[in-house]
Amino acid sequence: MSTRSSSLWFVKGTQMSDIGGWSDFYLHKPKAMLGLFLEEAPKESFHRIMNLIDEYYKMFSMRHDLLLAIVDEIDNTKKFGTASSMPLIDEVVTYLRINLLSKSLDKVKRTLVLMDVLVKNCQFRIHYAIGRKKVMKTLSKVARWHYQHRDTNGIFISNIY
Repeated sequence: MSTRSSSLWFVKGTQMSDIGGWSDFYLHKPKAMLGLFLEEAPKESFHRIMNLIDEYYKMFSMRHDLLLAIVDEIDNTKKFGTASSMPLIDEVVTYLRINLLSKSLDKVKRTLVLMDVLVKNCQFRIHYAIGRKKVMKTLSKVARWHYQHRDTNGIFISNIY
């Protein structure tokens, strides 16, 4: 492994060769910086959305009412206007992108379900944010990695990711 690729470890515990070569796939904001530079009203909405998403990840079974609450909260951001709500939506999608890179297979699956629900039930702002090149590249690499690490029955061999 070259010194360039071994000097930065953004995905802790995962070898770069496991997922793919060096790219912007690994670069994202730290979770602590998400929502930090939003205006006051969108920041409150952002924290409500993050709390709902975190609660969704903690549940043992799928709760559809919680998914709908997340969709409603994201749809309520349109009251800030497109210019003010797009940074908020981008931060939410960045948080989902970070969770796609989780080591927990359950968290990855729940993130995929949540992204699917958001795309199907939210307006153009979430479509635009999820459809960005970085998010799609992350999604394709994660899907490819999980496809390559399954056994002959289609079950994932390991949960190291």
